[in-house]
Amino acid sequence: MGTSRWLLICTLPCCFMVAYYVHLTFFPSLSLTGLLSGHRRHYDLLVAVLSARENEAQRRVLRDTWVGETYRDPTLRDRVLVRFVVGSEGCSIPPEDREDYYSCSLLNVTNSGVSEDLIAVVTLSGSKRAFEASLVHAATLALDFTIRHSVVITHLGVFTDVQTSSTPNATVQLFNRATQSLVAWTHFSSESPGFHRDGCSYKPVQQFVLPRGFEGSVVWEGLGPTDIVITDARRLVFSDGGGAIRFSLTGRYGENDGEFPDFRAEHPLVAGSFIFSVHDKNSLDRFLAGKPDRLQKWTEKQHHLSEDLQQEAQSFEDILFIDGLVDVYRHLPHKVLKFCTWAVESLDFFMLLKTDDDSYLDVAEILQNAAKQGYMQQSQIWWGSFRRNWAVDHVGKWAEDSYPAPAYPSFACGGAYVLSVDLARWLRANAANLKPYQGEDVSMGIWLAAIGPTRIPDPRWLCDAACAPGMLVSPQLSSDTLYSMWDRRQKCGDPCNDCQRHDVELPHDQHPSLNLKVSPDL
Repeated sequence: MGTSRWLLICTLPCCFMVAYYVHLTFFPSLSLTGLLSGHRRHYDLLVAVLSARENEAQRRVLRDTWVGETYRDPTLRDRVLVRFVVGSEGCSIPPEDREDYYSCSLLNVTNSGVSEDLIAVVTLSGSKRAFEASLVHAATLALDFTIRHSVVITHLGVFTDVQTSSTPNATVQLFNRATQSLVAWTHFSSESPGFHRDGCSYKPVQQFVLPRGFEGSVVWEGLGPTDIVITDARRLVFSDGGGAIRFSLTGRYGENDGEFPDFRAEHPLVAGSFIFSVHDKNSLDRFLAGKPDRLQKWTEKQHHLSEDLQQEAQSFEDILFIDGLVDVYRHLPHKVLKFCTWAVESLDFFMLLKTDDDSYLDVAEILQNAAKQGYMQQSQIWWGSFRRNWAVDHVGKWAEDSYPAPAYPSFACGGAYVLSVDLARWLRANAANLKPYQGEDVSMGIWLAAIGPTRIPDPRWLCDAACAPGMLVSPQLSSDTLYSMWDRRQKCGDPCNDCQRHDVELPHDQHPSLNLKVSPDL
């Protein structure tokens, strides 16, 4: 008996240290008391604030305002947990050398093979006649492209009959896809066929320098059912001028004459080509020569940013790093899914709220309304302000390359929305099979459409920067606007109206976040 008691006394410290190690490694947000008692920490509301690695200033503003309140207010701090959600990795490519600002893809442009009069599209042997069956009534077809180094398009063309070299009666147009405005055009007919080259008829057009970032479309109109349209990418050879142009391998079409093609096809719809030249080759040479220096400076900057971010995380203990995630805009859907996974695996909660680091949030009012309506006890709740029949965009920041329909399923505005815990669990359980789309808000709408949640539309979840009485969120705000709204709320109880304009405002460098630190048992 004495020996057993002695062994028990000797092994207790070891067991305690193992439990503490598990706590620190796998459940950092649990209190040790909760771990040892077999209970996980419970919150009424978990708040995921999506934030970029470099957005320290925005995080500081939120800690000075509504995020700080959730930890200082005794009625909130035990009910609400806020985490800034940040990718653990920065993009290793300097912004100037990326395909676009929103992703982390290398801009692969070279000066090899750059010459005058490059033919954009060449067909391989054997031409396909007639449209696909589903496109019998298509009146317009489009080939999309994006400029990655400035070019000049000199000629537009249409495919000719291989055997007779006859030219179809068709109009070829160059559009600015972002504005759907006409840049250049020409018309072909048997009386005015242009000149023939490599199975295509060409005509010169008015020349403009198309700058980097220009998103264009070549549109063919007036083609008949016997005219040539290539729908198989394997039978097309694209000349991109050393990477100066990036072509889309999907097509678009319109159903009416004179209509800009807005319907997306999963395969190319190419009825001709164009001739172009790379503009200002000297600037291209200088750009390429500067890549090593840009990379070195960017790498040093990212190293310092990582050090600062780790220090910030240690000081405030409110940052959740998503392991292995490169922190760029296109990865926001991954951030949301990873947060849901972490939340479900680490904590017990009733509701999960997603917002951004430029949003004003009234956490107390959200909890009060949720309790009043009984949302915490309900399942399949999606509470927010919803966009319906939102058209799929094909250009710019929100360009969608993957979703085939012309409009998205209903989705909540990205400024902020609330999910019930069972929806978070469903997202976590199916994360491996959920395809990310161009934004986390539209992705959430597509994902949840599979299970048909109860959408609770509420106009107090504002979709755009504004200030309205009783609002629950206002997104897309500058730091100064957020501070002003918070100061008005503290003094007047209303973030939108001044009650005493002569009051002296608290300097922003004296806000409480300088001394704010989350309790270590979170």
